[in-house]
Amino acid sequence: MLYLPLLIGLGIGKLSLASPKIGLIKGAIRKLDSATCKKLAQKALSCKSAGEVHSLL
Repeated sequence: MLYLPLLIGLGIGKLSLASPKIGLIKGAIRKLDSATCKKLAQKALSCKSAGEVHSLL
């Protein structure tokens, strides 16, 4: 779930996951603020390395 805000901020609307995880992920998504996720995605897109992106999360 570490990357969930980033994925939502990038506009990912469909996820593939195991059935037992669906409720957990739905609950986590409901708690996210889309504007905050979009800001996170913009910051991540300006990073120069995967390490920099990981440090944002």
